[in-house]
Amino acid sequence: MEFLVHNISHSDLVVELTGDVALKSDKNTLCLLARPKFSLFNIVSQCLVKQLELILPLESTLEFDVHEYCTETSHPVGFRFGAKAMELKTMTLSLSDFQLRCSEETQLEVEKVWTTISISAVFLPLLACLVPKWQQVLVDVNSQESQQLLYLISGAGIPRNATHPIVGNSTEFTGALMTQFIHTYYPKIQITRVHSGSNIFRYDDNVQFMTRELRPLLEAHRDTLVQKVGDTWKSHFHLTISYADGPPARLSALNAALRVYTPSYLHLWQLKTFWHESKLSLGDVDFHPFEDIEATPAIALSDIKEPFLLRLVSEMKAFRDCFLEGQHLGEVGSFWLRKSRKPVLAILLIQKKLPNGDITTVVHRGMNCEVSMPTGSLCAERNAIGSALASDPTLHRNALKMIGVLSVNLAPPSPPQTELMPPQITPSVHSNGSDSSSPKSKKPKRPRTFSCDGTTPAVALALDSISNPKKEAVDRNPLGPCGACNEWLLKIAEANPSFKIITFGSMECDSIYVHQLL
Repeated sequence: MEFLVHNISHSDLVVELTGDVALKSDKNTLCLLARPKFSLFNIVSQCLVKQLELILPLESTLEFDVHEYCTETSHPVGFRFGAKAMELKTMTLSLSDFQLRCSEETQLEVEKVWTTISISAVFLPLLACLVPKWQQVLVDVNSQESQQLLYLISGAGIPRNATHPIVGNSTEFTGALMTQFIHTYYPKIQITRVHSGSNIFRYDDNVQFMTRELRPLLEAHRDTLVQKVGDTWKSHFHLTISYADGPPARLSALNAALRVYTPSYLHLWQLKTFWHESKLSLGDVDFHPFEDIEATPAIALSDIKEPFLLRLVSEMKAFRDCFLEGQHLGEVGSFWLRKSRKPVLAILLIQKKLPNGDITTVVHRGMNCEVSMPTGSLCAERNAIGSALASDPTLHRNALKMIGVLSVNLAPPSPPQTELMPPQITPSVHSNGSDSSSPKSKKPKRPRTFSCDGTTPAVALALDSISNPKKEAVDRNPLGPCGACNEWLLKIAEANPSFKIITFGSMECDSIYVHQLL
């Protein structure tokens, strides 16, 4: 399942006003782009929805095409009313209810010469950029066949002017207008509209709305997915939040409420390209995976300068190679990891002052053990910490400097052999290597996801592969500590706030993520 959550703002709606006299101050044009003023937003959106409801079913019988596309990108951008343009006076509106995109000279000319003014077209420039960019991302991660769900979040805020109606600035009908847009141009996308009756400018009201109304809807989808694919649901449930425009309290609450799903982001950093240039630009939208939007983005190995970090990466590579070389010689797959068959390696770096005053660096290795016992599993991080303490009972928490965590893949069981053969050694991995036996060099920025509609052949095949033990192992990095390990590490960070957790971009260890708990 692929989700896009978009908070509707007043930047989402642009209309075209057409007058009855050509404007000499603006190249003899008859049309100007405009926006409804703050407290007129609701009534203008409502009128546009009603007009579209009347003309869309009759489109084939009309002498004009209501579809409107960007001439630069050919992407749909809105609707053109043609002969069904709406005069402002029929909606009890006037020119003063709109902000025009024009010079002051043109504004004065419009007010002087335009006597009959109509809304001749409506545009949704932000959604018109976000949806094609989102679908482009889905193609990049092989998820274009997934079930696509768009959540449109609307609301209203208490106006500063007490004489204005409280719902006058509401974006609820803008959401209905966007629904018609998506149904017309992107019929595959399923739409859910969620409207908050509370004040969108207050943080506490937004938090209540997100936790009580929005999250339960997403949780229902998640629970359905869990019933179909079990504990692998996270690999089939991906959420993207659009960062476009809206009150800071709204966007902050939205991000906080949905952060549990490790969302990606579509950041529309240039909001007014269409307003100023009458065209769409997908270059205005940046896609950021969750890992990259975190406080510390991935650091390439070539950019690491800190000696401690370089030491940890070097030790982790040596540990990885040692594990891959020797995994067939013992009982790693048949006993020590028989529960999950998912090896996790940890490297703990300790810096301690010796009695003679010298500073020494000590390295301890740890590995997870999952033998299906009632007492549960032993995680790699806790294993490394326990080994360090067993080796040195005088250890203080402030001596623990950083811990690295790497997920590797367990090779399939070897076929029976009639004679003892030397172990198959996997060579060390270099960033420019292409050996097919090396760990998987790269993984997508985000997991591949699939729709749970089993009637689609490609989807049925994907779901069937979940339980196929012969499927190709995936690179699960970056893999952070589990909840129990985090609690342990938090206790260490209390005495050593600079304690760091290092995770890796891939099994090649060619990039790292640096995290601090405090």
